Amino acid sequence: MTDKPCDKSKCTACFACVNICPKNCIDLTVQNGAYYPQIDEEKCIDCKLCEKVCPANNSLEFAEPSDVYASYVKDENSRKASTSGGIASLISKKFIENGYPVYATSFGNSLNVDFCRYESLTDLENARGSKYVHSHTGKVFGQIAEDLKNGKVLFIGVPCQNAGLLNYIKALKTPAENLYTIDIICHGSPDRETFNQYSKYFLGEKYNLAKTVKFRKGNNYHLSYLDEKGKIIKSSAVRDGIYLSHFLDGYIFRENCYSCPYARKERITDITLGDFWGIGSEAPFDGDKTNGINAVLINTEKGKSIFNDISNDAVSYKRTLSEAVKGNTQLRNPAADNEYSKKFRQLCKSGNAVSAMEKCYPKKLILIKIRSFIHRHKILYSIIKKLPYLKEKF
Repeated sequence: MTDKPCDKSKCTACFACVNICPKNCIDLTVQNGAYYPQIDEEKCIDCKLCEKVCPANNSLEFAEPSDVYASYVKDENSRKASTSGGIASLISKKFIENGYPVYATSFGNSLNVDFCRYESLTDLENARGSKYVHSHTGKVFGQIAEDLKNGKVLFIGVPCQNAGLLNYIKALKTPAENLYTIDIICHGSPDRETFNQYSKYFLGEKYNLAKTVKFRKGNNYHLSYLDEKGKIIKSSAVRDGIYLSHFLDGYIFRENCYSCPYARKERITDITLGDFWGIGSEAPFDGDKTNGINAVLINTEKGKSIFNDISNDAVSYKRTLSEAVKGNTQLRNPAADNEYSKKFRQLCKSGNAVSAMEKCYPKKLILIKIRSFIHRHKILYSIIKKLPYLKEKF
């Protein structure tokens, strides 16, 4: 087995190479704490299709968005369930109602985030919510290619996954006019192995009870593990847990995230969706800010048609691209690769991601533990909340 010709520093683990290989001799395995492709040389016929389809080796055409909106669904229950405005769910619902499949992520076995093919509104509920961990597309690209022969298909993923799919479809010379793509503005992705190890550490003997995860509580970051009945097993606020804290500070991403070519205002998909952070910073905003607002970037004519189809079920306000870019760092540049992120990756080579999280920034770990202690003691917390300086820290 070999990992050549892959440049691990650029590999996004998009699975395009896995899907295109005619001999099924490529698989993703954990190497130095993260998933990367490995090639079985005994099966390999050196066709180089994996190189030709790889988005790290073959860039796509970028386009600046033509229109930008701040939007959210009119249905308040749907908006609350989605946390970011609910536009992705609304578009997905429209596709399924018209008889077209939707490919999006869901928590599956062992708390892994995988792509699924959705064709019923009931199952689509599993795709809701933010997922702050690297998802695996598996072999859905092949399924998508087959579905495109029969009609429209919607794919929702982060930019690099969209790039992998678009290169795969191009390599197959499959007509792409029926493929509709949405990318989610990506902060960066911790590897699946990192999240799995943290989950086992955090939950302990309760790990096997957990069936799904929520990373948001309303507009706030809050990590919660739920059982099969939807009851919370264990949770932690962003300031109490090392995973969410390090995620938001950008210390625990895959290496490729720090040189991401898609972290720019120009996009490769039909529509870009994200949170509209800082709405109202450039011009007054009269909409409801209570339960999440989507930034919607219309990048192509197909994207415009998708958005028009759901216009009656959404509240939308025309905004500027500069306002959306101002509120979303990843529309300007990738996360900074600093001493803590580099140390984390180096420590992960030992195979212990939790230890790497703890040791990459020891001073912050101490602060997180103090915060957790304070939040567990309500009287102490109520006293600290009254002290301006300490309130900001705890």
